[in-house]
Amino acid sequence: MEQMNLIAMIVFLSTGVLMIGLGIPMAARKIKQNMFYGARLKYTLMDEEIWWEVNARAGKDMIIIGIVLAALGIGAVFYFKEQPLSLYYLIGGTGVEMILIIVMTVRSIALSNKMAKEKGLK
Repeated sequence: MEQMNLIAMIVFLSTGVLMIGLGIPMAARKIKQNMFYGARLKYTLMDEEIWWEVNARAGKDMIIIGIVLAALGIGAVFYFKEQPLSLYYLIGGTGVEMILIIVMTVRSIALSNKMAKEKGLK
């Protein structure tokens, strides 16, 4: 296996595992309001119910992102088994990761704002 393939596999796989590991407690509603871990938005910090809902959704999104990244890491090993990894694979995989994180963030903000409006906080 090419060294670049191994590096890509390690980076994508470890990032995926990290995202899954961070997402599980959030999705399971185990993370109480705090200033360090979770979706720390204006309304999530103002209201506990909004905190739990937004973080549960963000946690599920993080698990999905982690699975995608882990699959990219494993794909780097199997797809490029006998050939050097394409730079397009690395750029594309990183692009996919960034797009998914942006989508997760936008979904979290939208849910937070919607719930705040429903509760009259906004």
